[in-house]
Amino acid sequence: MHSGRYTDGRATPGGAAFNIEAGERSNFDQYRTAIATACRSIYIEHQHIEVAEIIDHLQRALRRGVEIVAIMPAEQKISTDLSALAQYENCTLAGIAGLGADNKRKPVWVHAKLMIVDDVWATVGSCNLHHFSLFGNAELNAAFWHPNTARALRNALLQEHLDRDTSNLDDRTALRLFRKIARRNRIKFDRGETAWQGLAFTLLPTIEFATSVRT
Repeated sequence: MHSGRYTDGRATPGGAAFNIEAGERSNFDQYRTAIATACRSIYIEHQHIEVAEIIDHLQRALRRGVEIVAIMPAEQKISTDLSALAQYENCTLAGIAGLGADNKRKPVWVHAKLMIVDDVWATVGSCNLHHFSLFGNAELNAAFWHPNTARALRNALLQEHLDRDTSNLDDRTALRLFRKIARRNRIKFDRGETAWQGLAFTLLPTIEFATSVRT
């Protein structure tokens, strides 16, 4: 919420007063803190990942060895900053594509706004990772720290995107499997083949990882 947009910070019945006149950006703060403290894995589905501070924290997480998978709209141009993240072996930028009635793969526009960290914490809501959402569009997210729920959400999403049950895998192993399947699907996509495993495919040229996929 932009500062100065609202001025009445009086408490609701049973609630606490809040200085809303100063603005509110807890979505930005929670994303930044969660990424900065990630120890094992970060799974993201977002329509936009554009804010420099967020991308910087993701790069720091990659340098710490955190496994990262980010699913975005396949038709959207990948920024130079995001492409730089994808140079890390432990980072996967991916899109999803379903099979149309004409038996051709159709990219799906990702409209989700969610993140799961270390299989213990997650946030889901309306807030994109761009300046409009994070710094003034009055977005709303629900965040929770509950390992069983976070893991169940990760399992459900990967079941859909990979057509694979990952409930028996830990978070890091599951995201590495995601990368492997998404790379193979990208090769098939480039060849015009439609018989994929699941829906996910990487958004970068296959020449960069063809050797590792074969092995």
